[in-house]
Formats: sequence, structure tokens, C-alpha cells
Amino acid sequence: MVDAHCHLALYPKPEVTADESNTHVLAVSLYPSDYAQTKALAVGRPHIHPAVGMHPENVVERQSELDQLWGLLDDTRYVGEVGLDYTVPGRKLQRDVFERVLDECAGKSKVISVHARGAVGDALKIVGPNYDGVVILHWFTGDLVELQRAVDYGLYFSVNEAMTRTGKGLVNLSHMPQDRVLTETDGPYIKGLDGQPSKVGRMVRYLASMWKMDVASVQARIDRTAESMF
Repeated sequence: MVDAHCHLALYPKPEVTADESNTHVLAVSLYPSDYAQTKALAVGRPHIHPAVGMHPENVVERQSELDQLWGLLDDTRYVGEVGLDYTVPGRKLQRDVFERVLDECAGKSKVISVHARGAVGDALKIVGPNYDGVVILHWFTGDLVELQRAVDYGLYFSVNEAMTRTGKGLVNLSHMPQDRVLTETDGPYIKGLDGQPSKVGRMVRYLASMWKMDVASVQARIDRTAESMF
């Protein structure tokens, strides 16, 4: 199985969570100094894929770590969590950092997990239609016009159970092409859910119901999508 967006280092017992997972985990970081623990969790665990990032909510207060971020981007193939969040201050700095992350990663076969809350349109403008890395829109909250633009740009979507709780989330899920969808938990952040990576199969079963397919076929579809990334 695949958990394409998980804050593995933030679980109460991250080593136990990593060991119990039978799932390929894209383990994202909130900021560069958070990456060391995430990277350590991947040692001896080939199913854990550590990502270095700078969450847009942390860009302003963690500006002093930006030089560290640029130095770490070549340490791993995976980048995240990065992007934009217009519910907090610092929009220009967020855009500047996101643009530079994409520039630094261009041409290097990176897999980039992108947060875009209240800022999907601007995030898509920055990525553009011809970006040569793998860009995954985590927990997509845009409208259908933006969703179609993301599809046209060749982007992917990582989806979680919280999206099944809202009308907008359900509409977006129903319009995502099956070959662009990856499962995620965003654990341990989703309230009211056991967001362990090993529980990502619940989202697979939900997609099977929505797509009117058997669970094994949905899992195989997601696996094929993930193979080129991991």
C-alpha cells in the first residue's frame, strides 16, 4: 500500500509506527531541522521515503532555516511538505520559497508533495504546465476548474479520509482520474481518525466503492501509479 503524505516523525512512537507499517510511506517534513529525524526513520526501512520540506505555515518563523533547505534538497529524491497557505501571513515569502524549491528541483527527477490551502490557483501558476518533476497535490481543496487544470498539467493527487467528510471533497474525488490518484493519511494530523500508515487501506476501500471496482483492482491501480515514484 501507499501513504503518499505522512508526518511520520510526529507520531508518539515513530519507530514503532514505521516498523508496524506494511506501507510505502512518503514521510514529509515540516521544516529542514525536522528532516534529520525523518531521515533516521528510513534507515533499515526501505519502505520509508524521507522528504525534506518547508511547510508554508512555517516559512515566516523558520526563515533562518532556508539556507539549510537549499543544501538538503540534493540529499533525497523526495521533497515535501512545500507550497502555499493563504490562511496565514507571508504570502510573498511563501511564493518566493515555493518558486525556488521548484527551480532547485527542476531536472532532477524529484517527487514533490505540495500543500495549497486557499492558494490552489497560485500554486498551479507557479508549477506551470511543463514542470518535469512529479508534483503531487496533497489534500486538494480547489474547485473543479483548478482540478482540471492540474490534470492538464500532469499533476497527481494524494487523497485521504477527511476528504470523504465534505461535499466539496467528495465532488473532487469523483472527478480525479484514477491513474492520478494516490492514497495518503496526513497522519497524525487528521482529527478523529486513526491516521496510522497501516490504516491507509480504508481509503482504498472507499475508492473501490466510489469507482465501483473491487478493492484488489483499486490497489493495483494505485500501486502502478506509485511504482515510478518510489
